[in-house]
Amino acid sequence: MRKRVTLDGVKKLALLAVLLVALASAGVAAAVALKVKPRHVNAHLTTRVMVPKPVHTKKKAFGVFSGAYVVEKKDVRLTWKLAFTKLSGKVTGATLRQGKPGLIGTTITVLCKPCKSGKGATTLLRKSTANALDSGQAYVQLYTKSNPAGELRGQIRVKK
Repeated sequence: MRKRVTLDGVKKLALLAVLLVALASAGVAAAVALKVKPRHVNAHLTTRVMVPKPVHTKKKAFGVFSGAYVVEKKDVRLTWKLAFTKLSGKVTGATLRQGKPGLIGTTITVLCKPCKSGKGATTLLRKSTANALDSGQAYVQLYTKSNPAGELRGQIRVKK
């Protein structure tokens, strides 16, 4: 015994297929809308912009911070790399801080402790950190045993 396919059954099946295609299209559109391009950042770290001025340092000490961040639903994902040379000693730590150039700011997060040149990682940050990064009010600071208040500092800039 074969069941007969009625016109109502075909209409229901067609309606279901149209509905599934519409939902799939909406899902793809939402995924494309949520995909945000990463914002690239960098900072040139020097001793001359340190506040307070480091006491035991070499004039040729410098560093580079580079990376990219993406603002997600609940947080900011920062992927970064840090390189430095000619410091007074081993780097005991590096922090990401919020503050204007020339002023001492507040710590957002510790990037590494201790640090080696060439180190990189991915760090999750609060969503509010994106405002500090975008507005140029975030900086990276490196610490050494000779300069526990900081030896190198560089204001973060967003590449546009």
